Amino acid sequence: MKLAQALAHSGRGAEAAVHFENAAALLAPREALHLKRRAAEQLLRTGLFDRGVEASRGVLAAIGVRLPTTRSSTIFALVYYRVRLWMRGLRFRERDAGSIPVEELTRIDTCWSIGHAILCVDLFLGQVLVLRALLLALRAGDALRITRGMVAEVALSALPGMRTWRRTEALIRHAYDLAAQCRAPEVRWYPMTAEGAALLFGGRFRAAADVLAAALQLALEATTGLAWERALTRMMLVQSLALLGRFAELRRVQEEGLRDAIERGDLWGSVTMRIGDGNLAWLIADRPDAAEREARTALSDWSTRGFTIQHQEGLVAIAMAKLYAGDAEAAHALASDILRRMRLSFHWMVQVPRARARALRGCSALLVIARGGGRRGRLLRSVARDARALEREGVAWARAFAGMLRAGLALHLGSRAEAARGLELAATAFDACEMAAYAWAVRERAARLRGDAASAVEIARVEKALRAEGVVSPERFIAMLAPGFTVRDAPL
Repeated sequence: MKLAQALAHSGRGAEAAVHFENAAALLAPREALHLKRRAAEQLLRTGLFDRGVEASRGVLAAIGVRLPTTRSSTIFALVYYRVRLWMRGLRFRERDAGSIPVEELTRIDTCWSIGHAILCVDLFLGQVLVLRALLLALRAGDALRITRGMVAEVALSALPGMRTWRRTEALIRHAYDLAAQCRAPEVRWYPMTAEGAALLFGGRFRAAADVLAAALQLALEATTGLAWERALTRMMLVQSLALLGRFAELRRVQEEGLRDAIERGDLWGSVTMRIGDGNLAWLIADRPDAAEREARTALSDWSTRGFTIQHQEGLVAIAMAKLYAGDAEAAHALASDILRRMRLSFHWMVQVPRARARALRGCSALLVIARGGGRRGRLLRSVARDARALEREGVAWARAFAGMLRAGLALHLGSRAEAARGLELAATAFDACEMAAYAWAVRERAARLRGDAASAVEIARVEKALRAEGVVSPERFIAMLAPGFTVRDAPL
């Protein structure tokens, strides 16, 4: 038992799960439940998702909780618990944990630990359990368990973006107030990471990076075994750094995270660092073949169940590698497939990945048009639709992407001067959102379109800035960030 706890403490979840399962087999069912729950949690956290879900169903059944098995049952459960929380509110009467029946605490801890682990794979299935855990904790009155539930609610509240920011901000303040009442050191990590996630989902990328970097440092300094928490924080920090264009820092965080995950046998952590924005590490190094290979290997290592966050981010990584390599048709096909699959899943409800996927499809379509491929009229209409959809998102960073797409439309409809002006406006919009790399890329493309005396200076300045961030091939990287501003492969 002590060995299992030590392994879990050090983040070696797969090994810990085996020892928890073996220890549980020696005990009566009632006494074994806690160990079975720990085993299921470790399986989920370490990325053995299919085994973890199956183990979780048995543990949840033992406390009278059913995990939804279909899309419709998940929706029903989400609506039910959301309405209950809305009607009940967040008020509670605090009680000492020692005065709360053990059965109540077991139900809370089981729903929380399994739900929190599932959240990082399936946002909406995990949400069912963490909402139930929060409701149970509020009824029980245990401050520590309410704090854990509150921080998950912070991140979930921010999923739609800035439209829910007022409520999210109030929840953040409440989470910090609750955490201040708890002495457990890991509790300090919870509100910081929740705030970072909320800022990321809300499009405030620099603030998100600052908070998440502080949360990561806290997890690194902790002596209470926050290995999984470190991996989760790194994943979100990498996303923020990618959008900010802080590529040198991104590579450092990604390499540390990948090395740490491999050393611990953490499949979830190693997959996460090889897909999505983590995969940019290989493109920064001008290794598109390695980027695609790592993303495909990560997907082959992952579960085949449903369409999880990891499936989505793996396809995004492959599409970006194709775009970097100039394979326009493949990149556009992948981007279109990502959007189609997102619409059929709950992922469509999350603003940041939805808008980024829209931008990826629109950009890759511009590259197809520039290469003279596809059905030009249909592609132009598709780009226009994606630009309108991005504008409807109602956030500045999505409108900046829309401006870039509209500049591409202007170029391919014959107005080079209008395209250059559109790119300059998009660059200003990206600057306002502190998305430096995108601002650099579109300014470089605008300079090439203008072709005036100052253009060479601007192009050299952008290349220098990207090289300072460790980008080995600025030209190829710019062509990935702002593709399609060529005509049949001839630079304008």
